[in-house]
Amino acid sequence: MPFINIKLVPENGGPTNEQKQQLIEGVSDLMVKVLNKNKASIVVIIDEVDSNNYGLGGESIHHLRQKN
Repeated sequence: MPFINIKLVPENGGPTNEQKQQLIEGVSDLMVKVLNKNKASIVVIIDEVDSNNYGLGGESIHHLRQKN
């Protein structure tokens, strides 16, 4: 069973439910096409990570965005 985890830091409200559905469908279709997996067995999870809980280069994304 393929398990795909997409992690996003929401910007400007984050992705809509429709966009999330498109991601789930698109990633699943890609697994079918590239790896010949059974679409019914593909699990896709979208995690929206708060910008205070994610860092780059020793600083939180929230802090980096405030600098710009």
